[in-house]
Amino acid sequence: MRIDQIGWLDSTASFALLVAGLLLCYWELSRPGTILPGALGGVLVVLSAVRFGSMDATPFGWILLAVAVLLFGVEVVWRGPLPPGLLAGLALSAAACRWGVAESERVRWYLALPLSLGLAWITVVLTSAAWRGFWAKRNW
Repeated sequence: MRIDQIGWLDSTASFALLVAGLLLCYWELSRPGTILPGALGGVLVVLSAVRFGSMDATPFGWILLAVAVLLFGVEVVWRGPLPPGLLAGLALSAAACRWGVAESERVRWYLALPLSLGLAWITVVLTSAAWRGFWAKRNW
């Protein structure tokens, strides 16, 4: 049985698993030593990656996904006025909505947008809190 033949794991559910897995991995990276969230997050990310890998992807979807990954990476070191994490959430949402070639394989925008922006907002808040803690500890 192929992974895309599993009825409950459509593209929208797979995207929700991806966001949940990324949040659990982020939780693990921000609090080292708690093994369970990182392991569970890794399993969810791999499961959703296998599902997305079995779909036909458009080149535009790959480009948007690369932009989202790049912006999330910039978010880690950025301390400017406009957090790149929010733009990354929009790019991730757009990539999810344009990923599949067939209309039935695309993630629904009404789920992709809130999940992506929620993930982005959490990373922005936690990254800014980490920077504030770093500078408070350094200036102490």
